[in-house]
Amino acid sequence: MMLVFTALVLSGCLGTDAISTIESAPPAVEISMPSVFDAELAALDEGIIWNLQRSESLGGSWPVLETAAGLLMERARLSGDYDDYARAEAVLTDAFAQAPVGSGPFLTRAQLHYTLHRLDAVGPDLEAAGARRLLNSQQQGAIALLGANLALQHGDYPSAEAGYAEAIALHRSLSAVCSLAVFSWKTGDVAAAEVLFSEAEGMLIGPAISRRAWLHLQRGLIDLDHDRLDEAMVHYRDAESVLPGYWLIEEHVAEVLTLTGRTDDALHRYEAVIANTGNPEFMDAVAGILAERGDPAAAQWVVRARSGHDARLAAFPEAAAGHALDHYLAHASGPEALELARANLAARPNTEARIGLAEALLAVGQLDAAAEQLAIAEESPWVSPDLPDLSARLSLAKGDQDAALGVRSLRDK
Repeated sequence: MMLVFTALVLSGCLGTDAISTIESAPPAVEISMPSVFDAELAALDEGIIWNLQRSESLGGSWPVLETAAGLLMERARLSGDYDDYARAEAVLTDAFAQAPVGSGPFLTRAQLHYTLHRLDAVGPDLEAAGARRLLNSQQQGAIALLGANLALQHGDYPSAEAGYAEAIALHRSLSAVCSLAVFSWKTGDVAAAEVLFSEAEGMLIGPAISRRAWLHLQRGLIDLDHDRLDEAMVHYRDAESVLPGYWLIEEHVAEVLTLTGRTDDALHRYEAVIANTGNPEFMDAVAGILAERGDPAAAQWVVRARSGHDARLAAFPEAAAGHALDHYLAHASGPEALELARANLAARPNTEARIGLAEALLAVGQLDAAAEQLAIAEESPWVSPDLPDLSARLSLAKGDQDAALGVRSLRDK
């Protein structure tokens, strides 16, 4: 389970709409950087600096600080750097210190908590945001949308579906359409998802570079879910043409290259991405390729990856748990992986996390408990390509080879 994209996917086109009406008005930035991706980051940096300086010149303005925090969150989603989330949190703390009692950037802080999987902290801020007087339909829609995303993370799919419908009715925003598209895709209605993604693309104004790339990536991920690797690569190349230099596109291209046996090219891309991001998940990918080749250097990459995962877990435990779980399942002890899987499910009790717990339970031989979690996952509307393989392995572990073969034959159809 590659979970790098989870925050992007579930926040819908790189975030829900903010309540603040303060506009980001930095000086124009020319795209003269080594890549378009670098230019996107530079433009965000200009906006962050401009808003921080603007707040200071005003003697402390919490709405302007809220805008700066929102830009830092967008930067974090684009850069993949958790330090940007830490900076956003610090700016939001300053904004609340400047705000009158009962006021402040509640929705933006709720969005940050949601992105970092601090789900228990989202509800109170959403309630406070909704209690403001004279909310317009756009603001009400943004609150409803985050509520729907929160229900999705809790595994409450009926409430999530109702919440998306409410958000769309209040304000058919780009974020709401994207979030509903992802919900449709992940609950099995791929045709509806494709229509919604097309609608979202039509809603884009101007270059909207990062969002256009995001939409191409989503279409590629749908193809990847259905083992349509050539089609997935076409969408990834489209994303690459829009936003060259973006590490997330590079990673997805490398994933398809690996699956199609072009591992030398995959290693080249992964190593470049690691140099730019230090992301331990991609170190795991390199270790996997090298291990398949019998290369002893794989062990060094495993050690590097473990160090990176543990550092992220220490700083942002809820956000990092799902991303680290695959590493723990493959390379840590069974009890360590099980502890992390339980923590991950406690933080975000959705079907994806439940599948991770079933994997960990299977690894330590707790077959009945694994079957219980698997049954809950299979009964949910969430469609996961991991479920058939997990079901087959559990059947084999129980000694039921016929059931395992049946599951795999259904999967292969």
